[in-house]
Amino acid sequence: MSDQTQTDTPPHDEITEQLGADEMSVDEGPGSPEGADDGSGGVDGAEEARLQALEREGDVAADYLEELLDIADLDGDLDMDVDGDRAAVSIVGADLSQLVGQRGEVLDALQELTRLAVYRETGERSRLMLDVSGYRADQRARLVALAQERRTMVFFESPHRLADALVDAAAAFGDSREAAVCRELTKTYEEIRRGPLAELAEWAAEGVRGEITLVVGGAPEVSVSLTGAELAAAVAEEEAAGATRKDAIRAVVVRTGLPRRTVYDAVLAAKSPSPEA
Repeated sequence: MSDQTQTDTPPHDEITEQLGADEMSVDEGPGSPEGADDGSGGVDGAEEARLQALEREGDVAADYLEELLDIADLDGDLDMDVDGDRAAVSIVGADLSQLVGQRGEVLDALQELTRLAVYRETGERSRLMLDVSGYRADQRARLVALAQERRTMVFFESPHRLADALVDAAAAFGDSREAAVCRELTKTYEEIRRGPLAELAEWAAEGVRGEITLVVGGAPEVSVSLTGAELAAAVAEEEAAGATRKDAIRAVVVRTGLPRRTVYDAVLAAKSPSPEA
């Protein structure tokens, strides 16, 4: 094997001459080297190939799912799209709760079967996302609603869904939001992996085993500039909604990121009678 390698390798002088000729050809004229971007979209060739591969994944998945729906005598329309770096297929237009399950377990299994069908056809591992009756879209919307939550959040995930859950969390909270994946807590092979959500999603794509607890850091503090009167009005609004004074102040503290004392003093100042002119 080493002899073959030496035989196929050009002599050092020949390589040097070829490199020198290439450099001269680039310097001598304004034309772009062969294969480089000439402004006509050549640089997008790799991106176009990537999109075509993802679209093919969607087509293969749609054919598989259409056949499955026919066999099960179920109605539903198929929508195909590309979501970031993954193909996305949705079954819409019908109530198909039986394909979702109580907590999405049937949908997860169907997604894995669909990915296997794509792999069998293309020979490439698929990260295709499948949604049925908007179930995953609703889940993502709930995550987005937590984007400004400042308290640490804890989620319990199954190992085969962890990678998808991390991708959804990164989309909702931001790629750089700090998080930790805790595996087999309190057991012999306990493992905790920390990092930004995007990095954890890449790591989990290779597969993770065991009981999983996902811990996501709360939203960073945002400096809010409000007058004392505005703070007092915000507390009064919470009280009008039924909160106690203590809970109303806590709610405004969480929402604004301001010290509790600042909000409390604003409420006291609003309650104090104004000095006569």
